[in-house]
Amino acid sequence: MKARPLCNTVYWFALTTWIAVIVAAGVAAGFTFTVLPALGLTIESYSALPASEHGQLAAGKVMEPLFAFVDIVQIAMAFVVVLAVVVQVWPLRYALRRVLNAIRVVAILVAVGLLAYRAITLTPEMNRELRAYWSAAEAGDVEKAQTHREAFTIRHPRASDLFSATLATLVVALLVSPAALAAPPRTRPEPAPPHQDLTA
Repeated sequence: MKARPLCNTVYWFALTTWIAVIVAAGVAAGFTFTVLPALGLTIESYSALPASEHGQLAAGKVMEPLFAFVDIVQIAMAFVVVLAVVVQVWPLRYALRRVLNAIRVVAILVAVGLLAYRAITLTPEMNRELRAYWSAAEAGDVEKAQTHREAFTIRHPRASDLFSATLATLVVALLVSPAALAAPPRTRPEPAPPHQDLTA
């Protein structure tokens, strides 16, 4: 297989996988945080908490490792997508002066930046607060548990916004990629001027 088709195949696989894991995480979170709290669960080790919080806590326990896995996949796919884009545009095989290709590259770079910002700054803070909430609740320190839960909750809308913004920029890249990656039309060579017989 030639380098160009192989690179494009890897690009499409990584980009669609990146989008798919974000969508899957959103669907799983919506389902889990809707169903588990509605079941009226009670967890013996967190008996100090009000019973109304047990379903939400159980949903968090389920989703925390899933979100960690999703972030690992996102980081891996972001690396592959960026590497594929570098190969595609070097040495300007798909020139950045093409508007759609420039949009594609900018959208991918913005998505990478949003992912990096959330993974480096926001996610570690939220995970610390979440685990501190679980530990305090299990120890029976309800006041401390609520403090950590509130700190986590304050950060949650910003994390959700970053997830949504990352998905939106990737969808833009996905929509413009077919046209951006299309081979430029071949220009027909200009016909040679008619031969003039100068000996006549």
